[in-house]
Amino acid sequence: MKRKLLIALSAAALLVVGLYGIALLLAHRMVDDQLEALVLSGTYEQADYASLWLLPTGTMQVSGLHVRQAGNELVINDIEVSDIDFMHQTPWHMTLSATGLYFPNGLPDLSGSGNPVMAKALDEFGADNTIPLQLQYSYHYTPTNSEQIVYNMSLTLPDWLELVVATETRNLALESLQAIRETEDPEVAALLQQSALAAASLPHAKLHLTDTGIVAKLTELMAQRLGTAPDALREQLKSQMQNYHLFLPASLQGLAMQAGNELALFIDGGKTLSLTITPAYDGKLEQLQPEVMGVVLTGNFDRAVELLQLQIRTE
Repeated sequence: MKRKLLIALSAAALLVVGLYGIALLLAHRMVDDQLEALVLSGTYEQADYASLWLLPTGTMQVSGLHVRQAGNELVINDIEVSDIDFMHQTPWHMTLSATGLYFPNGLPDLSGSGNPVMAKALDEFGADNTIPLQLQYSYHYTPTNSEQIVYNMSLTLPDWLELVVATETRNLALESLQAIRETEDPEVAALLQQSALAAASLPHAKLHLTDTGIVAKLTELMAQRLGTAPDALREQLKSQMQNYHLFLPASLQGLAMQAGNELALFIDGGKTLSLTITPAYDGKLEQLQPEVMGVVLTGNFDRAVELLQLQIRTE
């Protein structure tokens, strides 16, 4: 009896190891195919990775994702892909986390960009040719609910900022988006995209930017360059934002005044700036497009605010 049990347990262990080996092989193949497609499409000249592991939960861990294009190289230190839908060729849901951007040839040189403050800021938060960026992205597709796709993205730069974006689309099939991405002919891709967007809707979109140090640090860098005190510069910037609407056309002054007041509050530091849109017509792009074009032609920007239901708030 004991021998039979031992044989059964050994067989079960071999089966588990075999299934894990197959799953790991499929994971490698899936990632390799995606990277190969990026190279073949011309997005990158080279795309590979140092290692890939598959956890028992189905989570994939990729380290050292290395891409190169036009002499520029970038390595994403660690990537974790979880909540993967393996039941469909184009997964209906997935979550991706990435940490650390490493530049083998040194951090991007922004000295000639015309923005010396941002060049200095890059030197401040980059160390050892690495930007300690943390990114999390997820989507969930529900085809039975008007082909709803819910997207969520968060980006964190420690001691600088946190950015959160959430959007929803409807009547835009995930398979259609994948087909557009895989289309090599740019003209054909443009036609497919135009056709897909004609029936799509964007019911809402939200953006939240939280200051965890960026306001104080950028103000200090700007003050150093201008030879003034950070507090004096902060008050000057707030005044400019609160009065900027006076130099704009009347149809823009209402929105500009609100935005200026909220931005002035944000510059006080330690606050969250939120931008929300809930467009008219339930966000149906086919109905919104001609009205938005009319706003551009007539300059009636008050109507644009009505169409987009734009809200700006600082808390």
